[in-house]
Amino acid sequence: MKKTISLVLGLCVFVCSCNSLPRYGPGSEDDRGQPPVMLDSYAAKVIQPGWTWRVYLHARDEDADMKSIALVLYQTGIAYHSTEFKWIKSEHTEEFAGYIYLRTPVDHNLLPDRCSLLILVRDEQGNTSEPMEFPLRFGFVLPEDIPEKWRRADELGPLMVDIRGSASGPRGVSVQ
Repeated sequence: MKKTISLVLGLCVFVCSCNSLPRYGPGSEDDRGQPPVMLDSYAAKVIQPGWTWRVYLHARDEDADMKSIALVLYQTGIAYHSTEFKWIKSEHTEEFAGYIYLRTPVDHNLLPDRCSLLILVRDEQGNTSEPMEFPLRFGFVLPEDIPEKWRRADELGPLMVDIRGSASGPRGVSVQ
């Protein structure tokens, strides 16, 4: 009986230790390469309603196989907007620096609202960068000076979200 228990325990230890070994071959994590890395970013935290909000990103992938940028905007009082994907041009699959932009309406009902944009970069192997979150609120402020680094950034595309103030009532219903 003691031999059987020892054998079962030994087998369990062996199987458990094998799970911690690196895996090689098709479908292993090593085949998936390195995930993209967000090197830098910038976005104004407060803008006036009616302004265009720009979110600047600088990302790099050692494997040079970045595929897309995933974006999700959360608006307090409204909910999550649909996930959007911006496809990365073939000449930028190793590294890019550019901006995503969101046009906002001239709607003073946006003033109490808070938004948050979650962004991550995906590659061909299914790896993702660490997610980055960019807060946004609305107020009567002067425009921020864009840091010098970002003044020549490429346009990556618009965030196609119909943003409107939560105080303006439910979507599709006008408040008189």
